[in-house]
Amino acid sequence: MRRPSLCAATCSYLLSTTVLLFLGCAPTHPITEAVCVSQCLESWDHARVLVWSNDPIVEPLLADWVQKQGAEVIEPAIVQDAMLRHHVVIEPEPGVENVLQHLGSLVGANRVLFATVIRQSHPLTIMYSGYKEGHPRVTTLFDPIVTVRSLGIDTSTTRWSVTATGASSTFVLDPTVAELTQTALRRASCESDHLIWTDEGGCD
Repeated sequence: MRRPSLCAATCSYLLSTTVLLFLGCAPTHPITEAVCVSQCLESWDHARVLVWSNDPIVEPLLADWVQKQGAEVIEPAIVQDAMLRHHVVIEPEPGVENVLQHLGSLVGANRVLFATVIRQSHPLTIMYSGYKEGHPRVTTLFDPIVTVRSLGIDTSTTRWSVTATGASSTFVLDPTVAELTQTALRRASCESDHLIWTDEGGCD
């Protein structure tokens, strides 16, 4: 069986090391964009909130944040029952806001907090320079985007929206999605207290 030369193996190692160093040297903090947070975020005290996400990792994070704001999360069993009885289907596409507001009115909510996750990905292929036998090594890199939005039930206007993206691509998807969600929620909490948020330093 043909074996790679020392030079080819060295080239592969250097390429792998270069990729990892590039990722390691990139900024580590998520990047956020916010719309109408400090101006539009109202008190959550005694609010009844419908929580939804197209990613199962995110929903518990949203629910925990809502409860920490002093609001009540509508029980998932109640939401599922309403969806079955009224044939409500939720899909993360344009128009999801109207569906969630309708569902919220069915379950007695007066707020909706929802997050959409875009799981962008692309393959990273590393192989010996000038040498290929069988299948190349392929590793998937992810560039997820998380957007958290707050809606009222009786108006089509978004109360506030925060989008968080990673500063660089990542090999680990789920922990990154969780981190981006928590970052978006921390920014919302920060600006609701009329403090200044920076991606580098957090809340000040």
